[in-house]
Amino acid sequence: KTIQTQANDLVEDKVGEINSITERIAALNGEIASAEAVKGQNANDLRDSRDLLVKELNTIINVNSYEDPNHNLMVETEGAVLVAATKSIPITTSRNAQGFVVPAESKTNTPLIISDGELKGVLDARDVYLNNAIDSMDTLASSLINNVNRIHAQGSALNGVENLTGSTRIGNTAV
Repeated sequence: KTIQTQANDLVEDKVGEINSITERIAALNGEIASAEAVKGQNANDLRDSRDLLVKELNTIINVNSYEDPNHNLMVETEGAVLVAATKSIPITTSRNAQGFVVPAESKTNTPLIISDGELKGVLDARDVYLNNAIDSMDTLASSLINNVNRIHAQGSALNGVENLTGSTRIGNTAV
């Protein structure tokens, strides 16, 4: 696999991680609502677990979260709602004009704006730094090819050589 293909696979893996975490946050929203429906009960342990998931999610992709009036945690990223009360809204992947995998909003397939986190790092590595390295290698290869061809076109690799003798006999000279 090429490095760019591996980066595409990593983008898909990160999108899977995001969806898994948001499913767990949505489930915890439901558990918290059920636990707190009983008067006098608090769900602090569940809230702590949910907060840890939001922190984990925020290392992968930049998210904003807030509690709605019913104490459900809503989670959004730039361009998409990821958790609405007890519902996880998965994101997906699509291909951009260069054929690279990009995270996208699932209903419209609109690419998401990723401004921070591990996913941003993978996208930047693949789309910016790796492309720059490939362009540099292409330039080096082109220069090498042109210089070897220029030297070859001069007709002789050794200056002043008019006659070469070898010790290997050639069997068939009719080509």
